[in-house]
Amino acid sequence: MNKCFAVPAMFLALFFLDACRFSSQKWETEVLQACDSTELTNLKIKVVLPRTGHSSEPAREKVRAILVSVMDHSLASVASYEGKRLFPTYDGDTEDTQALLEYYRRETSSAFGREAASACEEMKTYMEEDSGWTFPAWEYDFSIQKAGESQRYIVFDATEYSYRGGAHGGVGGEGSLTFDKKDGTLVRDWLLPDCLGPMQPLLRKGLAEYFSEGGDSVSPDDLTSYLLLEPGEQTLPLPAWSPFPSDKGLVFTYQQYEIAAYAAGMPNFTIPYDAIRPFLTPKALELLRL
Repeated sequence: MNKCFAVPAMFLALFFLDACRFSSQKWETEVLQACDSTELTNLKIKVVLPRTGHSSEPAREKVRAILVSVMDHSLASVASYEGKRLFPTYDGDTEDTQALLEYYRRETSSAFGREAASACEEMKTYMEEDSGWTFPAWEYDFSIQKAGESQRYIVFDATEYSYRGGAHGGVGGEGSLTFDKKDGTLVRDWLLPDCLGPMQPLLRKGLAEYFSEGGDSVSPDDLTSYLLLEPGEQTLPLPAWSPFPSDKGLVFTYQQYEIAAYAAGMPNFTIPYDAIRPFLTPKALELLRL
């Protein structure tokens, strides 16, 4: 078994799409990074967490605890189509970053390896011994990156890439997670109920701009051939991932296959605050200081 292991590194700030404005009161972060490989699998983990300590505010501790929970949920169900846990939650001190990371590296690699070995043995029963078939190595990359920060909020991007044979892998995870720095609350309710209908022109405009980036000139009325909608369906859904704030507006991201073919990537666009403001919840307006 090959291992690479690195903890913690001081402050890493990565931006996802349109990055948020940083204030002078940035939260310090630490990076937990590990990788592991077996004959059948390759594993990478990279997690950025708020740094906590004796003098840290309760909000930072709450955000850290939520992110550790997100990491636990994803890694413990690695390669499980049903989302079943494959090993227990870490029960040690989560501020001991070296012990925390070593536990999840070891347990995730072991569980991932067992699942891959089981799949390999099953597939062998369908293959002729002299066919030259080889098991394609499985890959799993889990990441929590700091995506942006303002005086009032902080954004983390939690994603996972998984490849278990086939033509290509896929991207999943929780997506962007925005926290209120005042109390550590995870903000999910950005939009008012019943906003989907009135927001259709904004969604169509944003998607048209995204597909036009490929070189085509796409208008909001030309989207039908670019999208995977049910026959006769005209209403665009909101993305499953929560939007997140940036300097320019609220950023929306659709996952692979959610609204378009795999080749279309992950359609994303920014709706300016002056356009999205009528549809924002009171909490969103307060957090964004609009």
